[in-house]
Amino acid sequence: MVIENPSNIHLLRRFAQKTVGSTFSFGEHGGLAQALRTNLMKNSTQLRQQTLVILKRFETLKFVDVADRELSEHFKGQFCECIQLMEDFEKTEVGFAFEKNKLMQLQRLAVMFNSGAVPAEYLEICYDFLIGCLWIKFAPLFASVHSCVGAIVRNTTGETRQKLVEKHMKLVRTLSLLS
Repeated sequence: MVIENPSNIHLLRRFAQKTVGSTFSFGEHGGLAQALRTNLMKNSTQLRQQTLVILKRFETLKFVDVADRELSEHFKGQFCECIQLMEDFEKTEVGFAFEKNKLMQLQRLAVMFNSGAVPAEYLEICYDFLIGCLWIKFAPLFASVHSCVGAIVRNTTGETRQKLVEKHMKLVRTLSLLS
């Protein structure tokens, strides 16, 4: 039901209530994750927060080893907590009093992306989340959001990179037509 209508906030809330204590896997419930990630691009804080609540129920994956890079000890064998970090960012109020906190959260995401060790299952989710952050009408965040998007694209390889670049180009074309 959620997969067919992932942006229905009432349906998401009911689903979240019914699945308290449940854990989902990307292998078995990948379609649900893919359907939910599109909500992260939308201009609705409630929808984004509720989506992140459900995405947090997915298994937390570990950072992956990168063949051509020396992985920092900070990442080796550790869990990639990017969804938790995105939820914290979304919950933090927008304003000058919270600007530093939000910027630090974005910088932590950028460090993860620059490591090249973020699991592929998270990359599109993170990309959609960052694009959705551009709806926030708070200019001090824009440069950091763009920096994170760049870090994802620069440090992703193969099919995932191609998919993200194509998606970004479509988005840029659409925006240029609208402006």
